[in-house]
Amino acid sequence: MAVRITTSLMILGILVSTGWAQDSTEVQRNVMGGIVSGTVVDAATQQPLPGVSLRVRNSDKGAVSKKDGTYRITGVDVGIVQIEVRLLGYRPRVESDVFVRSGRVTIVNTGLHESSVDMDEVLVTANYFDNGADANVSTVSFNAEELRRSAASVGDLNRALLNLPSVTQPEDEANDLVVRGGSPMENGYYIDGLYTPNINHFPQQGATGGNISIVNMDFVENLTMSAGGFDATYGDRTSAIIDVSFREGNRERLQGQIDLNMTGFGGNIEGPIGNAGSYMVSGRRSYLDAIVALLDVGKAPNFGDVQGKIVFDPGAGHRISALGIYGVSDFKRPKDVAQTEGNSTYGDEGYHVSTSGLTWRALWGESVVTNTALSYSHIDARNTWSSVDRDSLVELTTVNDDVFNLRSVTAWTIADGSHLEGGIEARQRIMRSEDSERPTSQSFDAGWMAGFASFRQRLGRLTLTAGIRGTYSTAMRRWTVDPRFQASYQVSEPFWITASAGVFHQELPPFLLAQDPSNLRRDVPRAMHGIVGVNWLPMPDVKISLEGYVKEYDRFPLSANVPYLFVVDQVAGDVSNYGQYGVFSDSGSAYTRGVELLVQKRLSGHWYGTAGASYFRSRYRDFDGTWRNRTFDNRLVLNLLIGYAPDSAWIFSARFVYAGGKAVTPVDPVASRALGRTVRDVANTNTDYLPAYHSLSLRADKRWYFMGASLTTYLNVVNIYNRKNTKLYYWDIKDQSVEAEPMWGIIPIFGVELEL
Repeated sequence: MAVRITTSLMILGILVSTGWAQDSTEVQRNVMGGIVSGTVVDAATQQPLPGVSLRVRNSDKGAVSKKDGTYRITGVDVGIVQIEVRLLGYRPRVESDVFVRSGRVTIVNTGLHESSVDMDEVLVTANYFDNGADANVSTVSFNAEELRRSAASVGDLNRALLNLPSVTQPEDEANDLVVRGGSPMENGYYIDGLYTPNINHFPQQGATGGNISIVNMDFVENLTMSAGGFDATYGDRTSAIIDVSFREGNRERLQGQIDLNMTGFGGNIEGPIGNAGSYMVSGRRSYLDAIVALLDVGKAPNFGDVQGKIVFDPGAGHRISALGIYGVSDFKRPKDVAQTEGNSTYGDEGYHVSTSGLTWRALWGESVVTNTALSYSHIDARNTWSSVDRDSLVELTTVNDDVFNLRSVTAWTIADGSHLEGGIEARQRIMRSEDSERPTSQSFDAGWMAGFASFRQRLGRLTLTAGIRGTYSTAMRRWTVDPRFQASYQVSEPFWITASAGVFHQELPPFLLAQDPSNLRRDVPRAMHGIVGVNWLPMPDVKISLEGYVKEYDRFPLSANVPYLFVVDQVAGDVSNYGQYGVFSDSGSAYTRGVELLVQKRLSGHWYGTAGASYFRSRYRDFDGTWRNRTFDNRLVLNLLIGYAPDSAWIFSARFVYAGGKAVTPVDPVASRALGRTVRDVANTNTDYLPAYHSLSLRADKRWYFMGASLTTYLNVVNIYNRKNTKLYYWDIKDQSVEAEPMWGIIPIFGVELEL
């Protein structure tokens, strides 16, 4: 451990000592500046806004948007800058964390919200956050640079969200997001409006987690996560919605990037398509397997991915985008390696994951916009494992899962303060699953159709939103209706109060529904959300939010075969498949109740960061009527992210995370000793807790700027004090005792990014 820590700190020291030799002022004098361009639109109608003033803060550089809303600022100093955006009649805002490279074009698209004429204050301060009527309840947004530089994210979209008090992670090996005590199955993902069932390598069946994200962080423009109470335009999820927007490729010139770090290598290229579009494409491949083979120290997972986006404007007011994401991953453990490492099984597993689709944005007149997205997603998985002792097959499963999704949302700004959204969403899912060892075979071919509407009305300082979503399940042959309400009251310009209540239904994964025909006659699982909060902007770049929430679940599946389990919680962490539970009842109920505090500081000078605290309880009632702790009943969550940017060349950050241990079922030592394997004391399901999880991660980024190019080097040391967090307890056959299996230790990651 001492050697690994010393090596990491030595690398960090070398970076620092060599970096200061290149003074940032000297950098600014000796390299050409960059270009910032983009489009400014009305946030509600998506109409382009002419005459908008855009100014680089602490600089004389700026521009005014043209009739089509486009702008171009040239000669901007390299490094991270902030762009102040102003137009009379609209709330001014600041776009932070704009990374300007030498000789390159940085795209910054932004939207402005109309100001309220009923406010007593004259709106002159440009804020870094949406506020009042513009801010949705339980919603947090991140820009691309905030996601990229997050310490301990290791280039993973999901792990970058672990800075939030509403989010916990079951274990290091997987990137599941547990939002407010809910199962990872309860989260929904959209990329550019395209429904995306799973965004990960080594995906979990019926859930949303995996080992590492497929998404290229360099393609992300922004991300918005709603931890609850989301409006009626989203459905079929009972916990959270993660909405990711990809940026456009460069419409002015060809440019590219090469990435190399300790886990793999990749690159991307982008450029214009004539005068009416752009493209970007990237590829990545891990080489952990090659390193491990070279060192002859066992086996490592192998993964790779490609993704791309094309944007084309066929005419005024219309934009068509095509998006494709594909990932392949596999892991092989030969028998001799399994014997050497003391594993009980040998074999392999492999996965193919993809999402592709088209989006069409159409502006109808000056007050109506329609966004339509059609997507197709595919996951196929194969697991083949044999027993080392008996040399016999213990698992042979194959899964093919296809999802078609159509979503169209039309927004109409009726008048000042009145806004209506409505649309449809339809989903068809075709799943085939075979288990040759049980043996079982399951199939599913059904879906659902939904219509929704949401109306928002501003009444002075008060803004009210009422929505409704109706869904018909072709599999379960029943309707569900989800009414939803939100309210926001602007006490003063920097202070507002929010409240939300609503109903949220979610159809079970096909793998569970298909286990018995009678499961299709059960009720659709339901959650009811209630949220109240206060929000304060003490400074334009600082936001403080305090929320209390409750989630009441009912109609969830329980099984007489495993009466002590809450079925939907059984795929998380490194568990990739649900078990066979047979016939379900729909009598399962649960709740999560908690309070959260979140403080956000956007980068405006030299400092940025987030700090959060959460306390909650998450429990369920099992098949026999006993109340038990849900697996994700972590109770207390604390997190702190601090970043410091002394100049245009350096950024330092540190992230500390603390979470109470998850609930676990104790090992039964008597039964385990008798049977020679781990046996759980199911009578005491989830009565114990693992030790608290905590870790500290550090990151240093150093940027070198050249004529028309830039080089970024970084060192990210995850879990720098090598905390031995516990993954689970198991029965050690050799020592005849209960032992703890640890999670990751210290992990230093060094990387290089060359942009041309």
